Order: sequence, then C-alpha cells, then structure tokens
Amino acid sequence: GNQKLPQGYMQSTSLAVLANKAIDTPTPIVVLLNMVSLEELKDDTEYAEILEDVEDECIKFGILRKVLIPRPNNATEGIGKVFLEYADDFAAQRALHGLRGRKFGNNTVDGGFWPLDQWKASKLDELDKAYHENPHAETTEDDGDDAEGGKRSMKAEKAGVASRNGGEIAMSNSTVEVHMDPVEPKETVQQ
Repeated sequence: GNQKLPQGYMQSTSLAVLANKAIDTPTPIVVLLNMVSLEELKDDTEYAEILEDVEDECIKFGILRKVLIPRPNNATEGIGKVFLEYADDFAAQRALHGLRGRKFGNNTVDGGFWPLDQWKASKLDELDKAYHENPHAETTEDDGDDAEGGKRSMKAEKAGVASRNGGEIAMSNSTVEVHMDPVEPKETVQQ
C-alpha cells in the first residue's frame, strides 16, 4: 500500500484528533463528528433522512461497505458519531478529506479515522489507551519549535470549546494534552 496521495492531501490535524476523539493514522473506518444531534437520532423520519443523505454523499469517495449511525434507543456505543466503513484506506482518506470542514445542517463536520480493531470489537465510544499517545495532542517542548507548539495549544483549546458547545461530555483542555509514561525518543518513531 505505498501509493502516494497528492502532496498536502491531509495537511491539517483535525480538532477531533487533537481532542483524542479520533486518530489520524488512516484506516478504512472514518468517524465523523458534529453531524447528528440527539433529537435527530431519536426521530425516525429525521434519522432515515440523515442515513440516506450520508450514504448518497459518501459513496462518491469509493466502495462504501457500511454506514453506522448509532441511536440512543438501541443503547449502543458511539452515539453522536457517524461511522463509515470503506473497502480500503484510500477511499477512507478521500472521504475524510472531502467531508471534513463541510457544513451539514448548521454544523461543520470534523473527524478522523477509527482504529480497525476497535471497530471490529464494536468499541465506538472512546479510543483505547494505546491510541491516546497522540503526537499532535502533546505539546512537547523538545522540538524547540515554539511557533508550532503555540499553534498546537491554540488548536487544542478550540477543540475543548467545540466539544463543550456540542452538547457532549465537557472536555477539559487537559484531556488534550495526554502525557503517557516515557514515550520513545522521537527519532525512533517511524513516520
């Protein structure tokens, strides 16, 4: 899978990733946030319409195997999120690139990828601890690039605000800066 995507294809790190609500390592599973409200999910007619809209929009990017929009009355995980399962990572990357930042109703869509093992296990609420070592979420001083660090923490604060207003569980900004036990030195991390 060494196909090259156009340069600058996935430049910006989404707020969803900064807030540890998604990962930015491509998988065939896209998770979209800010697309559905609790009221819409509870209303059968609205739910059917949203499902149809999402499917119509998302099949444009590649082979779409499944659309999952969990509903509160089924008491499943992942309520408030929209999950798309594509046939491969590339379709998923195209979809995320095409959908993130777009308006859906009054909201701006955000998102990232969801870990495949968690998808298979139907764990759709929180990212497992393994994924919380998000390189973008950590404002580490050791790279000496203050401008970059400043930009990151600003983004992180925005992420905190966005999720508070989204009617979700309030995210304090401390959750964005997750520092796990000793992380390997940066040089050894494979890009």
